[in-house]
Amino acid sequence: MLSQVIKLGRSSGLKSAVLMTIGNVGSTGVAAIAMIIFSRVLGPEQFGIFSVLFSTMLILSRIGDMGINIAISRAIAQNHGKPNLVRSYSQNGAYLKAIIMSVVVVFGLISSSYLTSTLLNLSSNYTPLVRLVIVLSTSVVIYEYINSLLQARQHFGLSVATNTIQSLLKLALALVSLVVTVNLQVITLSYMLFPLLGATVGLTVISLRELLPRYNPKITKSIINVARWTSLSILAGALAENIDVLIVQNYLTTHETGLYAAATRIATVASLIGWSLGTVLNMRVAQYKDKKNLDQYLKKGSMLATAALILTLAIILITTPLVNLTIGTSYLAVVPTLNILLISTALLTATTPFVALFYVFDYPRYFAISGFLTALTLIAADLILIPVFGLVGAGWARVITRTVVIIYTLTTAYSEYQKHYGKK
Repeated sequence: MLSQVIKLGRSSGLKSAVLMTIGNVGSTGVAAIAMIIFSRVLGPEQFGIFSVLFSTMLILSRIGDMGINIAISRAIAQNHGKPNLVRSYSQNGAYLKAIIMSVVVVFGLISSSYLTSTLLNLSSNYTPLVRLVIVLSTSVVIYEYINSLLQARQHFGLSVATNTIQSLLKLALALVSLVVTVNLQVITLSYMLFPLLGATVGLTVISLRELLPRYNPKITKSIINVARWTSLSILAGALAENIDVLIVQNYLTTHETGLYAAATRIATVASLIGWSLGTVLNMRVAQYKDKKNLDQYLKKGSMLATAALILTLAIILITTPLVNLTIGTSYLAVVPTLNILLISTALLTATTPFVALFYVFDYPRYFAISGFLTALTLIAADLILIPVFGLVGAGWARVITRTVVIIYTLTTAYSEYQKHYGKK
């Protein structure tokens, strides 16, 4: 047993997984803290505008992905040791992204006035800033592409570095904004460009030649064949993460959008408990193939998830002083909504040990279906509840969404468990 533990500890795969986990969770935490500081500095109204622009950028960057990153990473991993073929895949991926983002930018600029006033419900004064977001969303697409190329080549340390650098730059600007006035335009521009600065680290091992768009019909077709199935789930995930901010903006005031966006940032920090637990469990459950060990995992994993759930819910007891100390007294009105969002986060944490099972069952369909289910349920619940109940309705929409996903997760996990380990 001890020898197996030592062997596992020496595993390069495990070390890489731990490195990626610590780096990405840490970077997410740093970025969330930076966002919380900006919410305090800008105030609800301006932070609401920033959050709308930021959500728009994230959705556009996912359109620029369209599953290409996953397809390229898979192709590079399968053709390791064939540098010419690897370079060709990288270049053809860049070719597809260039086409997609060209369409996005051209269409976005043409419709920017409509996008600003109607879809984003902002004053026409912000049209130039919306156009800037549309154009510079390409920098985020480039950053994510370079990051995926680094991971495909197993340069996990550099991948973590790119993420960490851009998060630290955001935090540095946030700290500066506490002592020097930094306006909305500067913050928005910085959030578009910092990822690109972080990505420059990757250029130490990835040549610019690999990023030059090239077209090879056979390779391009193979990329599209893989990407077309993952693109929809990626877009669904982007909508699930960002659409509620845009719906709040359309039905309520920009001030209320700022309140809600700030509350979601605090909930994001709390969700790091679940993310950390999930990563540990994913690595743990990957070792188990027999029913006895899997049953033990489920028992211990459920206990850990319950503890994490209780810990997350316990934060509700201190939300008022927490809001005072973090985003400030101007956000106190959002405390009831924050409490509901924390319930949603706790429910997400509760699903963690069961989600990990789908890696053992080799059931990737779960992640696509749960992504679609999340997006569709959240949009429907938001459209029904926000006009009637306001911000509290937005919070309950997330709780309803998490509940639906939990039901799907548990029923599917039970079905797959019975299929693999039930009575024959």
